[in-house]
Amino acid sequence: MNRRPVLLPMYGCALRLVALGVPRGRRAEWVAEWVSELWYVWEAAQEQAAFVARHGEIAAFCRGAVEDARCLREHRPSVKASGSAVACCVALSLIALISIGLAHVLPGVTRAMRLPMYRGAAHIVTIAPAASSKVRPVATVALGAVRSLQQRPQHLFTDLAFYQPVSRPLHIAEGMSPVLSVGRASANFLDVLGVRVWFRQSSASDEPLLMLSESTWRRVFGASTSVVGATVKLGLQRVRLGGVVPDEAAPAGQRFDAWLLLPSGIADGLADSTPVYLIGSLEPRSDPALLNQSRWQMSVPVVDGAVDYDCTTLSSPPLATMQIFLFTVFLALLALPATTSLSLGDYPVRPTSLPWTTAVRRWLFLGAKIAMALPAIYFGSMDLTYAVAWSSPSAPEYVQLVVSFSATLFALRWTLRDQRQRCPVCLGKLTCPARVGQPSRNFLAWNGTELICVGGHGLLHVPELPTSWCGTQRWLHLDPSWSSLFFEAA
Repeated sequence: MNRRPVLLPMYGCALRLVALGVPRGRRAEWVAEWVSELWYVWEAAQEQAAFVARHGEIAAFCRGAVEDARCLREHRPSVKASGSAVACCVALSLIALISIGLAHVLPGVTRAMRLPMYRGAAHIVTIAPAASSKVRPVATVALGAVRSLQQRPQHLFTDLAFYQPVSRPLHIAEGMSPVLSVGRASANFLDVLGVRVWFRQSSASDEPLLMLSESTWRRVFGASTSVVGATVKLGLQRVRLGGVVPDEAAPAGQRFDAWLLLPSGIADGLADSTPVYLIGSLEPRSDPALLNQSRWQMSVPVVDGAVDYDCTTLSSPPLATMQIFLFTVFLALLALPATTSLSLGDYPVRPTSLPWTTAVRRWLFLGAKIAMALPAIYFGSMDLTYAVAWSSPSAPEYVQLVVSFSATLFALRWTLRDQRQRCPVCLGKLTCPARVGQPSRNFLAWNGTELICVGGHGLLHVPELPTSWCGTQRWLHLDPSWSSLFFEAA
């Protein structure tokens, strides 16, 4: 007796209950698959004579559906997740954040990213007696000679300034008097150098100002801006804190904890025999041949003859690190077509089933990778270049030039290669490469590699050797009906 009208719907209901364990997005297609197979299993089971044998075979099929549901529920494909567009952007963002963080931690990098130390460094010279400067790069001059130079009619210098290294205790509070290395200088010293001064305070004409170096300001005063303008005692002299200057404000590689700017009334009281270092600011309309020399000599007439001085131009400020980086990006863009193909492949017209935002998202992803890679390259090259001290002032520029160019060219090549290996629909990495064809049949049949999107969106065919009829990789869109064959729904 045929029990199909009664028992077959019961088995169908059982399969629908089992389908509740299938992920919702794939539940309908699996129910349809099981119900259609149930029909064939039922027809095949009717050939069994025994009732138990017939329904035992059908029950075994239903138990198999339970196993299918369990596998579908537990299966978490990792291929697509590992190569997803989000994971790629997150990785690039982390690299950029790490390089930026290191750039703000490494002292050498923070100094290199600052603006040039001196404004118009090519017009600022150190002045020293010719005989002494053969022994020392910067030698002292008697303050009396400096006053004589200042009183002479000037056709070469617009201004002269001096400084003298001294050590003085800074009395902050009882039991707190750190000894500082101080550059005692004329009031116009920082202006002649063109050094930036943060939180600068104006002063009375007869009041000395103490300019703290940035490291001293942070170490002694905890980087508090409220101390600027306060009056403190430096040695036996009361001074006012007038601002903060960079640590590298001193010329000739010297470093001071602070600068004591003396008003003219106090500076005039120093003895003529006081040894000081002298700097001068050249007249911009001076001889161009003189301005182009890094070191030259001048002779100053005196009562009993002449005194020769060696004038050494301060090192020109290095090229801004951002300028070097932009130049290397330009060079990398010029070199890119010579090192890799700029084509992303042959992609057919977008199917009507896909929204227009799919194509826009693909190009936005390409731009996002480049936009996140460039900051990582800039700060990463700064970290590698300025993490160590260099003996030559121009060495870091060449190192950054090489590192930035190499990293930028590599990043651009990687960006294009990564884009070619992604599905244009879901932007996931294409997987499961398969060799198709034979090398000996390049001109008779297709030979190359076929990659597949785990979401079932399509296939990518990459030719082994470019030919006239298949010179670049080609993408083949798959109809949504193929989705049941893949791990992820299309």
